[in-house]
Amino acid sequence: MFKRPDPVRLRQQRGSVLTVLYLAAVAEAANPDDPMRIGRNVLVMTLEQAGELPGNEELRNALRYLEGKGAIKVEWRNDGTGEFDAVRILTYGMDLAEGTATDPGVQFARRRG
Repeated sequence: MFKRPDPVRLRQQRGSVLTVLYLAAVAEAANPDDPMRIGRNVLVMTLEQAGELPGNEELRNALRYLEGKGAIKVEWRNDGTGEFDAVRILTYGMDLAEGTATDPGVQFARRRG
């Protein structure tokens, strides 16, 4: 039987991806020469350490959604695998992460303060 994905979980996955990209950009931690860009391995390892790593297809779907909305630019391999090498957060993605823009398909974890 076909199992429909949980829309809340999908929104949270997209928010998690944007959060990692945003934090890397503002801290210039992942790539000081190009802080808006993060490599695949860094993204995957960071999501894994946070306990928020989705499956491969779910991650690719989250990236496709965010790219379609103009929040990120994905460097797809274009080799038939559907894999990617890096992701760049764009202005709209920064605005979403900062809360100055909203998207009904993206949900961020509540910040502890």
